[in-house]
Amino acid sequence: MTTATAQKVTSSRHAVNVLQLTNPGHITTDEIVAQLRQRDYTWVEHRITQEHFPMREWKCDGSIRLRLIGYKEPMTSQRVLADARRRGLKERPLYEHGLIAALQRPQGRGLIVFLIKPWEDNPSGDSVVMAIENGSRLALDLVWWKNRIWPQGTRFGFPEPNGCKKKKQK
Repeated sequence: MTTATAQKVTSSRHAVNVLQLTNPGHITTDEIVAQLRQRDYTWVEHRITQEHFPMREWKCDGSIRLRLIGYKEPMTSQRVLADARRRGLKERPLYEHGLIAALQRPQGRGLIVFLIKPWEDNPSGDSVVMAIENGSRLALDLVWWKNRIWPQGTRFGFPEPNGCKKKKQK
């Protein structure tokens, strides 16, 4: 499995990284979860399954670029989404981005959140898929996000507008 690559650009208010994910091939959510459990992940949310989050066909020919935006202040999910739109990042990430990023991400990336379209089947409210790293603890979790204040340094992943070369039709 190829690991993701990252670049970093900083400014006074926020830091921007580009995370490049490679096509994982034909893999199921359950297979990703099993691989994470065999690695250093100490927690994988039990509801992250093929049944709830089935892997859909990879729409890119090769890799996809995600922009990771971090802030030097606590941020609400609503402010992050508005800032992403202002930056031209109009598409929300897919849960597949979170799953593949968890599988391929380089270590030492800190808290990465993917503000996907909320999973409404969650009995405790709308959730997002996120990969967490707290020191040596790695986790893939579903977290309630409405009116949430994310701590300073949290990074949010969004697909870049031209970060995916579409597969050619046969």
